Amino acid sequence: MRRGTCGVAALVALCVLLPGCAREPASDPLAAFGADAELPHVTAAPTACTPAPTATPAPTQYVYWAELPLDESDGPAAERPTRRPTAAPLGAQLSGLIGERQLLELDSTGALQANVTAPGMACEFEGEASWLYFTAADGRLYRERTAEGAKVSWDPANAQRVTADRAQGLMVSLRGDVVYMCGSDLVRLEGGESRRRTVMATFDSLTGITRWDDTLYAVASRGGVEGLFALNGESEPLLIIPSARAVQIDVVNRRIVALDAEGLTAYSLEGDRLAPMIEGSITAFCHSGADLYYSTENAVYRLGPGGTVERVAERSAVWLGCMNGRLFYLDGERALRSAAQDGSDEKLLSAGPVYNPTLLADRIAWSLSDTGGLEADAPY
Repeated sequence: MRRGTCGVAALVALCVLLPGCAREPASDPLAAFGADAELPHVTAAPTACTPAPTATPAPTQYVYWAELPLDESDGPAAERPTRRPTAAPLGAQLSGLIGERQLLELDSTGALQANVTAPGMACEFEGEASWLYFTAADGRLYRERTAEGAKVSWDPANAQRVTADRAQGLMVSLRGDVVYMCGSDLVRLEGGESRRRTVMATFDSLTGITRWDDTLYAVASRGGVEGLFALNGESEPLLIIPSARAVQIDVVNRRIVALDAEGLTAYSLEGDRLAPMIEGSITAFCHSGADLYYSTENAVYRLGPGGTVERVAERSAVWLGCMNGRLFYLDGERALRSAAQDGSDEKLLSAGPVYNPTLLADRIAWSLSDTGGLEADAPY
């Protein structure tokens, strides 16, 4: 490019110096110099060029934060952060990882995923005060102030009545509202206050709700169509996964795991089918971190992130849930049992029959009546 520019400049300068350039060009502009004359040498002024960018070397593969300069506000005695992991037993690392993923489930979905398919009958709400919202044995919605270490009575006499609604699938929305199912209605209590009760949508039937960020998902039927509906803001429910009977959200991979007549299938959060996961008759399932637990008619299995399937219980389950490194399930006789997540250390929590199992931050609650709310609990 530089050579071409300089050549053009030379020809222009030469044209200025030669006779006839400003007039009609002669047939031979060099004829006046003679056959052996020395032609003039024209030197063009150099053209300024943008220097080529200097390549920036890539950072070294191992850069420790401890070697980076600190902000002066940290003070000279401040401890430097490091990327080097703190040594810990494998069991402790796995336990911490499970805890982080379960916290991610709560932050992203507003409800423990096992409560989505139950559906649970309580949720913890942080407003101006800490409240536990729950459906009591009389079938109405109450709330009770909570304090660390205090035992919940589940007695309406010790709680504040919110509404006469029989609430199921209670959860807290991203904007800080209590959301639940009441029959076939999806209801929102703005700020947890019954004075601002809004029916967000009405379905023919409604069996489960959850959310991802500010999108609500409802397992329901409407207009003769069954499946998973998505709601954004005040918009009308949109069917995104037909025929879904229950869902869980895999927060690690940001996808929906849906149960239908064929088994369990993974979908995107927008409802695009990704891949089949488990084919066959599934009686219960739950997602916890990177693990998927599911029950067939005779056993409970765990599907790990690497595709490994392990049997964790020698009996079937009609409900499954995970919390604080423990697996909870209702067996075929509706007895409530607890075990480590690998199936060991099994314990009988209630011979039952148990209904409405609900996972909370520090306990599991349940009812002994299929018509009531919550009336008993056990710590994890």
